[in-house]
Amino acid sequence: MNGTKAFCPQCKNEVAFQKQGRAAQCPVCGFQYALSEPPYRGPFQPGADQTENPFVRSFKIMAVALLVLAGVGALLLGILFVGCALAVRG
Repeated sequence: MNGTKAFCPQCKNEVAFQKQGRAAQCPVCGFQYALSEPPYRGPFQPGADQTENPFVRSFKIMAVALLVLAGVGALLLGILFVGCALAVRG
């Protein structure tokens, strides 16, 4: 018993399917299903959008974060200058 057991949807038993070429068959009821290999997942599919690249995605996230930080910094600097101007004036 070096085969793994699986649930047969037809006879509702836990059996070790017998592989015959490109199909597997239940030894109890004869239920068959086709075996196939998973598709090859290369680094990028031809014609894939560049935004799916993890490096490009992380670069864009970092660029947006830097822009947000620069905006917050400019806002705080503006508040500081307005506060100094009001303090000197009054």
